[in-house]
Amino acid sequence: MYNAKSFGKILNENPVVPVVAIENASDALPLCETLVANGINIIEITLRTNAAVEAMKSVIDSDLEICVGAGTVCTPEQFKMVENLGVDFVVSPGTTDELIEYALNSTTSYLPGVMTSSEILKLRNSGFKFLKLFPATVAGGIKALQAYGSVYRDVQFCPTGGINRGNFIYYLNLKNVCAVGGTWIAGSQDIIDHNWAQIKDNVLDVVRKFDSLIKN
Repeated sequence: MYNAKSFGKILNENPVVPVVAIENASDALPLCETLVANGINIIEITLRTNAAVEAMKSVIDSDLEICVGAGTVCTPEQFKMVENLGVDFVVSPGTTDELIEYALNSTTSYLPGVMTSSEILKLRNSGFKFLKLFPATVAGGIKALQAYGSVYRDVQFCPTGGINRGNFIYYLNLKNVCAVGGTWIAGSQDIIDHNWAQIKDNVLDVVRKFDSLIKN
C-alpha cells in the first residue's frame, strides 16, 4: 500500500531532483555516476524516449546508490511496467482515477501532478500528501504555493516546470515545498554530447546554493 512517510523521507533527503530525457540508454549510468560523485543521489528518468526503460534498468541493475524515479507515467500499465523494473518512485504530469487506484494499492511511491486546487483536494482526500505542481510557473509558481500553504497545511509539493538555477532556492525556501524537479541540471544536449563536466558544474552549483540555504 502507498506509504507517504517513506516517500517523504526520499524527497526530504533529496530536495533537488534532476529530470532527464535520455536518448541513448548507455548514457544513463555515466550520467548517474556524475550526479552521485558530486552530491546528488536521485534522478527522474522520463518516459519520453524509446531508451527510457532500458536506461532505468541499467541504473537499477548497477551497484550505484541512487534513487531512481520514472517520470511522465500516464497510465496504470506504464506504472506497472516501471514498478516491475524496480524504480523507487513514479511521477505523473497529471493524474486519473485509474492511476490513483493503482497507486493506492502499490508499494512504489507515487508523485502525482496537480495544477489546480480541486486536483490537490481530490488527491489529498485520497491520501496523497506529496504532490507535483506542474507546470509550476504556469500554475502560479511561488504565489500559488504560498496560497495553497494556508489551505492545505498537511500537503507538501515538488514543483517542476520552469524551475531553474536562478529560482530553485526561492521555491525550496517555502515551508510547503519539500523538493523541486528540474531539467537544467542535466540537459538533453549535454547528455547526448557526454558533457559530464558541465553537468558536474551544475550539480556543484546546486549543492553549494542548497548548503547556503541550510546555513541561513
